[in-house]
Amino acid sequence: MAMNPRFAIRKVAKSCAVFVLGQESKPRMIISGGSSGYRMTLSPVNHLGYLLGTADAPLHHAIRT
Repeated sequence: MAMNPRFAIRKVAKSCAVFVLGQESKPRMIISGGSSGYRMTLSPVNHLGYLLGTADAPLHHAIRT
């Protein structure tokens, strides 16, 4: 079974971002999206979408609770 090229590119990009940002949970600034500028303690391994602003709906829910 062949891997979807789009999935492969995303996987490599995430691996590079995690390599640069590190794996540990610590306070980080959200880069873009509706919540840009907020600081949250999270790990890029599990919540990279929050940092990049691509998971806005779940992020707003996490901030409210």
